[in-house]
Amino acid sequence: MLQLAYSANDFRAFLHQPQTFVLDLSTASVAEALDELIKVKLVSNPKAGKQYFSLRKHFTRLEENFGITIMPDQVTDIFWSHFIAYLINDAHLALSSIRTICAQLKSVLSWASRYNCRIAPSYDRYTVPKYRKTQIALTPDEVSHIYHFDISSIKRRPQYLRTLEKVRDTFVLGCQLGQRYSDLKRINRDCFERNIFSIVQQKTGNRARVDLDRLAADKATAYRLLEKYNYTCPLAIDTTDYDKYLKQLLQYIGGEFMEEIKYQRKVNGLIETITTEKYKMISSHTCRRTFATINILRGIPEAEIRRGTGHSSGTSFERYVCYSEE
Repeated sequence: MLQLAYSANDFRAFLHQPQTFVLDLSTASVAEALDELIKVKLVSNPKAGKQYFSLRKHFTRLEENFGITIMPDQVTDIFWSHFIAYLINDAHLALSSIRTICAQLKSVLSWASRYNCRIAPSYDRYTVPKYRKTQIALTPDEVSHIYHFDISSIKRRPQYLRTLEKVRDTFVLGCQLGQRYSDLKRINRDCFERNIFSIVQQKTGNRARVDLDRLAADKATAYRLLEKYNYTCPLAIDTTDYDKYLKQLLQYIGGEFMEEIKYQRKVNGLIETITTEKYKMISSHTCRRTFATINILRGIPEAEIRRGTGHSSGTSFERYVCYSEE
């Protein structure tokens, strides 16, 4: 059942003060409009503040750096061209993050306009340069290397080692199930019926269905981990913390994960060559790409793999298949 952040006392106080029915943003700055939107959204979505955190942080930093308060009617097509260039060059954000921030800012202004906020006619005329971040998938041998790594060989405190063990098991299990970390954290025994794993995905609402006997790259490992943690996720923490621990684990494992990878990307019309260690390109989402890529290379029909990943179209699924030069 859907649970909302409802408070009868708050609702009663609101109803007894009719003047609060009308929200007037005629003199609000962009930042003030954003804060009001967050307040409204928090009633139905407790995570609203976190969703807009990046936009709020970068907008506040922009105003502080240039010593100005930005008003909604200043956000024009000319503003967007400077703002996007600022996020690329000064904030050093990936274009995927910039696309999210710009879409959120557009939504804030569109919402605020309903409450007497003056916005520019060209407030929604922006274009984020197209850029697809280079992604990788792991091989079955690399996943096995991670799973069989001896955590006790690390000279650290027992509590830290237990965390790394759970991070290792979570990542390996994710490679077998092919789910986002947000969904992996929600699994329980009800998601399993014999060899079939199914879950309604939190992000899209699509149902994913995985035949473990066919789609798990190492079904013995998958069942072993599920039994070990009583069919729940080994570790359920914030995604940012999980990715941080995962990269630390891969550094301890070393080997192929410390190899340098070179790739090219085009940003703002310029092609640049990037060199980075492999472990830095691996995150919680690498599990889904690994799951999809391994099964494509095993010859499993795409439609069956898409049922496992929950992708509704081949176009979105295609981005998860990472072919190497080999």
